[in-house]
Amino acid sequence: MQQVQNPPFSPEAAASTAPVLNEIIYQKLAGSMPTGQLQELYLLCVNDARKRINVMRGLVAAHDADRFVREAHTIKGSCGMLGATSCTAWPQNSKSADSIPPAPTSR
Repeated sequence: MQQVQNPPFSPEAAASTAPVLNEIIYQKLAGSMPTGQLQELYLLCVNDARKRINVMRGLVAAHDADRFVREAHTIKGSCGMLGATSCTAWPQNSKSADSIPPAPTSR
């Protein structure tokens, strides 16, 4: 029997095939709080992700792959809690962290 291999992860392909927002999660959240509060919750998530992405840029420069992965995982978890499926489709082990070169050693 021939095994079928999954193609490599592609953000473009994931974005084109997956819904941006899980309607079931959204409907549960919308049914549990007023519209304004729901909007604040999504805005809080977006603002937090923006801050973490800025931190992640510095972590690349500092060669801190472990913390980079933790920040990415936190963003992914927050997005998942709100049903932002396009963000939760990110690879489990971030390939971006693999490209962070180790810190230079002084001689």
